[in-house]
Amino acid sequence: MKIMKKLRGKDGCPWDRKQTLETLRRCLLEEAYEVLEAINENQNQKIEEELGDLLIVISMMMNIAEENKQFSKGSVLTRAMGKMISRHPHVFGDKKAETPEEALNHWNSAKMEERKNDGSDKKILSDLKTHYPALMLAYKVQKRVSKVGFDWDSSEKVIEKVEEELEELKLELVAKNVNAIKEEMGDFLFSAVNLARKIGVDPELALNDAITKFRKRFSAVEESVHKSKKPWTDYSLEQLEEFWQQSK
Repeated sequence: MKIMKKLRGKDGCPWDRKQTLETLRRCLLEEAYEVLEAINENQNQKIEEELGDLLIVISMMMNIAEENKQFSKGSVLTRAMGKMISRHPHVFGDKKAETPEEALNHWNSAKMEERKNDGSDKKILSDLKTHYPALMLAYKVQKRVSKVGFDWDSSEKVIEKVEEELEELKLELVAKNVNAIKEEMGDFLFSAVNLARKIGVDPELALNDAITKFRKRFSAVEESVHKSKKPWTDYSLEQLEEFWQQSK
């Protein structure tokens, strides 16, 4: 924090001095995703580095807020500590939790109580932020409404819904109705997220892993093409598919 204060000071860095909470939003997201990528790659040194980069952005944001007298770094930490204590009554209170599920129930109960106290519990989705990536937001919306019983009974029923949405999408593709195609594609993705949630899979992480796997396999395809010294246009899709299968 002392280093950041110097960077933001009169004789500090012009770029750092220019930043605001708004301009750092993209940096915050990018650094968080780079931490995620490092974890996926299971490289300790890279995880360490990326966590440090994330802390740099967070420390700058706290410093900016303190400069603007919005809040202090101390108040951020105090609030965070208070939240961790209140949401762990099985550690800091007299509640009991023998399993992760019981601990999570205590966490959610404490969170609901906080919402009641701050007046944000009037509507189920009213305090749910909308700035998340769409996949993550869909998951959070579905998870929130499931807590009040608005949910499918089984994953099998969700699969039926996914198949139903896919059929509706196919019909609109045949009809070539652009607006309807977009709507049905959204419904299909939303139902796919619901299936992921129902079977205990985080869709954001699952898709991220799938992208990582695809990139690794495509790199192998690319390497095979380069070794042949032929241009991409000389290969049919079937031939490229052979390289793909070899990479698996």
